[in-house]
Amino acid sequence: MADVELRRKVAENVKRLLGSALKLLIITVVLKLLGRIIGDVEFTFLFYTVKANMILSAVQMAATIYYGFYILKSSIFFIDKISGLVTNALGLTESKLPRRIAIDIVYLIGLVLAWEALVPMVSEIPRFGGLTLNAIQVVIILLGAGIIYDAGKHVFKLLEDRINRVIDRLSDSISKLIMEK
Repeated sequence: MADVELRRKVAENVKRLLGSALKLLIITVVLKLLGRIIGDVEFTFLFYTVKANMILSAVQMAATIYYGFYILKSSIFFIDKISGLVTNALGLTESKLPRRIAIDIVYLIGLVLAWEALVPMVSEIPRFGGLTLNAIQVVIILLGAGIIYDAGKHVFKLLEDRINRVIDRLSDSISKLIMEK
């Protein structure tokens, strides 16, 4: 019974992952083509002029957030399953570290996607665009550094027991060699 439930969940997540990725790809291609065609057109709303590129960038960001959420949700399902396999393969019991490392990688991918979505849109804002862009870039870089540090810390914790066992075996071997002479 659990086998049937797992297969259903896998099929559901594969369908959601591929469907969302394909929809996001199509929307991105269409918006990029529209940007090349009408990118320089300007719209005026109550004393404010907006270029079509800025509107298209906002739509692209909204689509990336919407479909990216479903892509990440399905990815986390597979990360959970893969981390369980890695945990068993490494002989660890009940370790959450592989999952945390994988989640950190997903967060880094999300930050890169946010960077790619925000930079073109924010750079179009007149007057405050440059300042806002710099602030966003600093925040994203700081978040990325924190996530990389966290992932590195988890990798070290995951491998620490293995490293200590190798060091213990090596020191035992060296001690035996020294005692024999």
